[in-house]
Amino acid sequence: MALLNKEYMQKLGRIRLHYGDSAEILKAIEEAKEYINELSGIVHNREPDIERVLEEMADVYVTMEHVKSIFQINNYELKECMKYKINRQIKRMERNE
Repeated sequence: MALLNKEYMQKLGRIRLHYGDSAEILKAIEEAKEYINELSGIVHNREPDIERVLEEMADVYVTMEHVKSIFQINNYELKECMKYKINRQIKRMERNE
């Protein structure tokens, strides 16, 4: 699940400790809004800027790692929740076919 190696996970830990949990949660909210705004513009017929999408996606991922750390959510728990959500959506789709 982890996209970053140990070195970069340690750097993320340093960043989180420097700014604190509340600041990192607020940053996660800000980055999620920017990602949503970027995708919303594309849905509303703006030409996609792939570089911008990539940058916003990276920001969201970095802040997601902070939130995982703050709430002590491990990769196994996240993966299991993701699998549950995927399977639930497949069942919804199959009911509507």
